[in-house]
Order: sequence, then C-alpha cells, then structure tokens
Amino acid sequence: MTASETFHRVLREELMLPADADLTTIAYGRTETWDSVAHMQLVLALEEAFEISLSPDDVVEISTYPAAVRILRDHHGVALAG
Repeated sequence: MTASETFHRVLREELMLPADADLTTIAYGRTETWDSVAHMQLVLALEEAFEISLSPDDVVEISTYPAAVRILRDHHGVALAG
C-alpha cells in the first residue's frame, strides 16, 4: 500500500467516510463526521500509520485535506501525491 493509499484509508476510517467521498473537500467542522473527538482519533491514527509524532502546531493545522497533505509531506517526509 502506498503512502497516499494509507492516508486515504486512515481518513475514511477515522472520519467514517464512504468510499466515494471526495476527500479533497473535507474540512474540520464542515465535514459532518470531523468533530473534535474524530480529529484526535485521526491524529493518533496518522501518527501510528506513518510512525511520526505530530507537534501541537501540526495537530491544529491539520484542518483540511490540503493542509494534512502539506504537513505530512513537508514536515514529516511522508511521500504523498498531490
């Protein structure tokens, strides 16, 4: 499984999103299932999946799909496409 596939799997599982959901449009507070509890579960799942430790600033900044991609790729070297 590629890093991008793992990332998408984690997003779908932790945010309880259907297989056909457009992940590029999800956002904290705007996506129905992405509330504060789901956010912390998502953070923990991302840390586990990619064997990283997200800083408090990273946790706050991961509020949209593009932001999550940027943080994982630029701050933690995760090879995500897009």
